[in-house]
Order: sequence, then C-alpha cells, then structure tokens
Amino acid sequence: MFRLSLVWLLLALLGSVVMPAQAETVPSKLVFGKGLLWKIDKAGLRPSYVFGTIHSGDERVARLPAAVRQAFDHADTFVMEVIPDPSLAERMRQAMVFADGRQLKDVVSESLYQGAVKDLAQYNMPEGVVNRLKPWAIASTLSVPETAVGTPLDKRLYWQAQRQEKSIFALETPAEQVAVMNGMPMDDQVELLKVAVATFDKRDEIYRTLIDDYLARDVSAIFKLDEKYSNSSRRVAKELHQRIFVARNKRMVKRIIPRLKGGAAFIAIGAGHLPGEAGVLKGLQAKGYRVSVVY
Repeated sequence: MFRLSLVWLLLALLGSVVMPAQAETVPSKLVFGKGLLWKIDKAGLRPSYVFGTIHSGDERVARLPAAVRQAFDHADTFVMEVIPDPSLAERMRQAMVFADGRQLKDVVSESLYQGAVKDLAQYNMPEGVVNRLKPWAIASTLSVPETAVGTPLDKRLYWQAQRQEKSIFALETPAEQVAVMNGMPMDDQVELLKVAVATFDKRDEIYRTLIDDYLARDVSAIFKLDEKYSNSSRRVAKELHQRIFVARNKRMVKRIIPRLKGGAAFIAIGAGHLPGEAGVLKGLQAKGYRVSVVY
C-alpha cells in the first residue's frame, strides 16, 4: 500500500524532529539545552548515560563521537524508546488509515485535500492511497524530506546493542507510541495537516537546519525552529506539546529509573525529550540523580 520507510518517518515525529509551535515561547536557553550525552550518577550505583538521538539516516549523525562510542561500548544495558519490531510497523500501518468508512475527502476541505495529493505525489503516492490516510499520517510524512530516509540512528544503535549482546529494554510499547498521534482529535489532525502543507516547500531548509543544530549539540536551537516556521494555533500547539513531550517524558522517567538502579545503562531517546523543566533530564534530577553533560 505504501513504503515501509514511511513507518520510520512517522516515528521521527515522536521526538526530535521539528514540531508545530511549542505551547509557550521557547526560552533562548533551555535547561539542559546544550549537549547530547549526559552522565546520570548516584551514590552506590555505576554511572549510566542518556543520549539524545535524532531519527535520521544522515551519515554525519551515524558517526558517533568518541565519548558517545565509549559510553555505549561500556554499557551492559541498552534502552530505547520502543523496540523496532514488525509488530510496531504493523500497528503503525493499521493506524495510518481510516477504518470506519471515512476518507480524507470527508474530513478536510477540497483545497487542503488537493494540496496533500499534490505534495504526496512527490513521494510517488497515488491519490487513491492518499485518500485513505488520516490527516496526522500525511502531516507526519510531509514533515520529513525524502533525503532524510535511511536507517535512523536509534535503529543503528539497536543493531549494535544486539551484536554486543547487551540487555535491551524499551521505554514504551508499540501501542503507546502509535496512540500518541492516532489519539489526536480529528480537528487537531486537520490543523496539523494544514501546517505540513503550508511548510512543505521549506522542509528541506528546515531539515538541514535541524541536522546542523543537532550536530552542534544545540537542542535549544532545535526547539526555536518551531517558532520560525510554524503557524499552527496556540491551542493545537499546546495539545501537541503535551502529548508528544510532557506526558511521554513523565512516562520515560518512571521507566528509566529501574534501568538506572542496575547501573551501566545507555539510554537512547529523541533529543527533544532531554531539555526543559518538563524534560527527562530534569525529571531524573528531581529523583535525586546527578546529571552532568559529557558531550
């Protein structure tokens, strides 16, 4: 029906790829906003590390700096957002399409429908397939340029962890990840699609800037991209920020703690989950762990 690689493009939305505007104006410097590798330490425990990934196939991203490679190689346990197994791909495929008899034409205006069809034609997706997709699925696809398609960093780390025979754990279930976007009200999905179509011609520019900011380890700058390019409503932006970051960050912190107690864990999550007062690093600090930047 559609390329399997689109499943991974959708997952890119669930962390570090630019999202429609944040709920509030982003401070010039977010707490924990500079750095990708963080040491998590507590008396009596072997140190663990949290690494901010970007779900990109860019080869520059795949070349791990020495500090990150050392932390990864010495870890006994590898932790990631969700295990990339066939069940996740199948759940995502099922969630992307309407299952209640509706079509895209039924929920969006004619002009927005034609815009989506036109843009997805560049992904070699026929109109018949487009009309079956939910607005959030199309918006997610349009958010990432075709040049970004490839084996994402977190999946590469997963394969390396398997080769090194590390213990591997997930912070979320496939159902939980799919529900993040699929549970959005239809009006919010349509708003998200409007933004994706309106910014489609700028996606390569946005993505290049995103990669540059990531390589510079400047997560604060990544969040500032939202303000520059988005024109979504404040209400929808707040809802998205709550669903994609705040709620999931709390869940991640809760599930990271048992892994830290075992020591020597390498935890790879989307870089967007690291910074801010509601970020994972602040959450771990609040639980009594020392958090210090390594890279």
